[in-house]
Amino acid sequence: MAANTTNYNLKKPAQEDFYNIDDHNGNMDIIDNQMKKTEDVLVGHEKNELPHLFTDGTKKYKYGFKTNSAKDGLIFVYEDVI
Repeated sequence: MAANTTNYNLKKPAQEDFYNIDDHNGNMDIIDNQMKKTEDVLVGHEKNELPHLFTDGTKKYKYGFKTNSAKDGLIFVYEDVI
């Protein structure tokens, strides 16, 4: 009897089950949808140069990372929030 995965409820056939192409296609649709959601979040995050906010006592800062001028690493950037 088939079981399902914990996180995405994908169908996992048991050893004695016959392969079901509909189950496979359903699993692929779930994976594809989740990958697209993750990509959309990351693309939105990358567009905002300073996506994070932190408070140091009463002072607030926006911060993030961007590629350095040589394009071979990241640098930490921040600014005060007024």
